[in-house]
Amino acid sequence: MLIGAFRDNEVSPSHPLLLMLDQLRQNGTPVNEINLQPLNKETLNQMVADVLVTAPKNCSDLLDLIYQKTNGNPFFTKQCMLALYENEAIYFNPENHTWKYVLEKARNAAISDNVIDLLLKQIKQLSPSVRDKLKIASCIGNEFNIQLLNKLSDEKIEDTSAQVLIAVQKGLLLPVYSWNTDEIEKYKFLHDRVQQASSLLLNDAEKKSIRINIGRILLENASISDTEDKIYEIADHLNYSAELITNGSEIQKLVEVNLAASGRAKNATAYEPALRYIKQSMNLLNGSLENQDPEIRSKMLLQRAECEHLNGNNDIAEDFYNQAINNTEGLLNKAKVYQRKIHYYN
Repeated sequence: MLIGAFRDNEVSPSHPLLLMLDQLRQNGTPVNEINLQPLNKETLNQMVADVLVTAPKNCSDLLDLIYQKTNGNPFFTKQCMLALYENEAIYFNPENHTWKYVLEKARNAAISDNVIDLLLKQIKQLSPSVRDKLKIASCIGNEFNIQLLNKLSDEKIEDTSAQVLIAVQKGLLLPVYSWNTDEIEKYKFLHDRVQQASSLLLNDAEKKSIRINIGRILLENASISDTEDKIYEIADHLNYSAELITNGSEIQKLVEVNLAASGRAKNATAYEPALRYIKQSMNLLNGSLENQDPEIRSKMLLQRAECEHLNGNNDIAEDFYNQAINNTEGLLNKAKVYQRKIHYYN
């Protein structure tokens, strides 16, 4: 059984996920979809009441205000209530050990109707050092390990850990524990909207500067091979910052990284990304392969031919097959290319 989740308003009919689901259905594989709707008012009332440890009827006026803001979105509701608490519209009464709220304060609280704006406001209230960790982490991805974040921050590991802990305490990050120990293996953003909000605090130049360093650090401890687990991650970070790479040897490494990523994607039947990576590999050389090692040049041309074919671009594929044959040295190697071309005709 495979369980996944996606936002239907963020994928087009041509998205690989929807194409895969359609293919599964055509092959007779059962596919069950559960369309999650926003919470209705009654359910949201119960959620708010549970947070305040009271009966739903005792907080119906606050519920009306929250529902108007969030339209039943559970994550937005949680963030909205957190903002109300930080604005002291919701507070804990130590005398009778109950949660209370001041409706007038809740109405006057400057809470955005947009969850991203609300999260941005919360993040901006953090210290600059904690904020910087969230911004860097947003470039790494939804999950990240403290060692990589520390390298990118260029400070003591104790300081990085302390600042990440503050973000955890604020409910923006979650620790991910190792499956067989009580040790924290890595951290992840509470929600992809938190990652998105953190990323919005960076301009494009800042993102490129961070991501090129991420790619370089990851590449230090990886092999340039289609069996390398992090090859996509490395390629994506370095491709995003490709304009910052001017050193010839580093450009050559990125050419080979994209070639390896294309091969791994093709082997995984992810044909569209496979074509994208091999195109990027060639674009880095401005379309000129003459100065490449003959073996790499042959691999690139053959990979491009096969990826074009697998994406339905047969005229382009045939041209690259012919180029691959003309640029392959040795009769045995040429025979292998001809064999792959024969498969193309079949």
